[in-house]
Amino acid sequence: MIKVLLSALLYFSLMFSVFAQKSSKPIYGTYGDYSTRLTLKPDSTFELIETDPIFPYTFETFANRGAWKLHGDTLILNPHLEKRSPRISVLEKSVQKNNDSISVMISYYLETYEKNKMTGIAPFNFELLSIYINKRKNYRNIVHSPHNRHCMFSPRIRKQIVIDSTKIFSFPRQEVSTLGIYSYGFEKAIEIEVNNPQANHYEITVIQPVDKERMPRSKKVIIKRRQAYYYERNEKISSGIFSLSPLKRLD
Repeated sequence: MIKVLLSALLYFSLMFSVFAQKSSKPIYGTYGDYSTRLTLKPDSTFELIETDPIFPYTFETFANRGAWKLHGDTLILNPHLEKRSPRISVLEKSVQKNNDSISVMISYYLETYEKNKMTGIAPFNFELLSIYINKRKNYRNIVHSPHNRHCMFSPRIRKQIVIDSTKIFSFPRQEVSTLGIYSYGFEKAIEIEVNNPQANHYEITVIQPVDKERMPRSKKVIIKRRQAYYYERNEKISSGIFSLSPLKRLD
């Protein structure tokens, strides 16, 4: 009787193992779209080719290799590398000027890393930087020259302010509690609370860290149904009906 039971248990165990192997599809393979190609290898390494993830308007392509780790349906590229985030500081001043406006000065620096070591920091002429006071709808798009988009699929850039070498521009006079800043390479708008209610001039310093190789750092990817949800919005990856287009399995 015991032998019969043991034989039955062994049989069902083997059958379950075979079924599980057939049911679980390996995630390794190649996923891609028109600008990104991600190859996951069985040895937990990856190859990634993508358009510049920090400054996509350059259309420059970068290729990287690294390691991946799986947690449920979420895969992490280079989990051992901490993400780099922009740093912002604001200097508040009360200056003698026209009381009908608030002036803002922007200083933007690119902090460059190569092979995980900082190699320098230098002023950077950003392509586009959005700033708002208190509420997102009270924004201005700061540029160095007018942006005119002619592609029917690209939205028109509204509320443009072209700055000169002084990098100073103005908002209408108002009570200020928060300054919000957003630009290329930001995962979301960064808000800074201000403390001086009498201030009418703000000097904003942005330091944007960038890896020269553009290697992914703790980059999350959701794998579902032969698709890799790669692109993020507001620091999140959604795999639902309203998510950004996923990378398709190519093999």
